[in-house]
Amino acid sequence: MPRFGLDRQDSAFSQIIERQARIAEASKGLQPGSVGTAARQLARHARRAQVLDEAGWLPHHSMPFARMEECTLDVDAVRQFLCQHYDERWSDVCREIEARLADYNIDGEAKATFVEAMNAHGAGFFRSVCRVLMPEIERVSRVELYEGKLKGISSLPLLRELAGQLPINGRAGRIPGTEPFPPPVGASSRKCMG
Repeated sequence: MPRFGLDRQDSAFSQIIERQARIAEASKGLQPGSVGTAARQLARHARRAQVLDEAGWLPHHSMPFARMEECTLDVDAVRQFLCQHYDERWSDVCREIEARLADYNIDGEAKATFVEAMNAHGAGFFRSVCRVLMPEIERVSRVELYEGKLKGISSLPLLRELAGQLPINGRAGRIPGTEPFPPPVGASSRKCMG
């Protein structure tokens, strides 16, 4: 007697039961309400990322996220808060970044160039930062991707392809945080450029 596709249904049901068992096993250690707590934390992080993006900033390990919570929903307040933070603590931030830089798997020339760019930023030479870093990024790309060769790679096609795979946000097809913006009204510091 024909089963009219019941074997496939049995298989599908078996797969569903297996998945439910794996989910139940994985969730054994969860405390009541912890999924809701995790969801709220995830939503808070997503909102923080959105506000940072709208304020023209990229998340960075040197940001005082815990202290930012009180102004997380206000783009202008976040922008002002971060400008003040970096104005007041630029030397400390540079030391922290330099300490982390020591562990990066890049050559000494790249590390020295990065420190020079931070010094230029600290001195208020903001346009110089990109003009120092971009050729260094190209140099390191040549070394890492093309074994240091110059001939025939003037457009760095592999680098363009890799850069083309970077995620972008929905606004004007730009990488999040790269939108230009003027310094906030009332910002007195020359460093506050986000």
